[in-house]
Amino acid sequence: MIATIFVPLDGSAGSAQAAPYAARLARSTGARLVLCLAAPPAARDDEERAAHLTGLAARVAASGVAVETAVAAGATPDALLAAARRRRADLVVLAADGPDGAWPSRAARIADLFLQCAGVPVLLVPASRAAPALGEDCLLEVRSTRYEVRMTSDER
Repeated sequence: MIATIFVPLDGSAGSAQAAPYAARLARSTGARLVLCLAAPPAARDDEERAAHLTGLAARVAASGVAVETAVAAGATPDALLAAARRRRADLVVLAADGPDGAWPSRAARIADLFLQCAGVPVLLVPASRAAPALGEDCLLEVRSTRYEVRMTSDER
């Protein structure tokens, strides 16, 4: 049973692309969603990051999903992994690629660490494609490649 879905965020627009996918899964399973932002020490954009996290959480909550926010002290993938473990995540949903479809080093480190060490299922979603709206019904299509997961709108 999935009770907690964890979404690690690094503050980039690409990492936030995981939220609609996670919200859809949370709504389907009745799980709570944890949005966790990696906070580098003494970041100059702390207020902007906090506002982004709060706004994202409000949009998820408006779609009918129980959501909480967390901040991982430190900007490292290890800080996000530790936060996922503290929250007892049953599933991790994170964005897998950068805005141009490339595999940036930060996203790669976060994804690789979670795939190797999380001890729970990890769903990687594309950050390079527009995510569906939070209330939109979707189908998940999983391909055989290690990192590629695509979500398309459900055509009825």
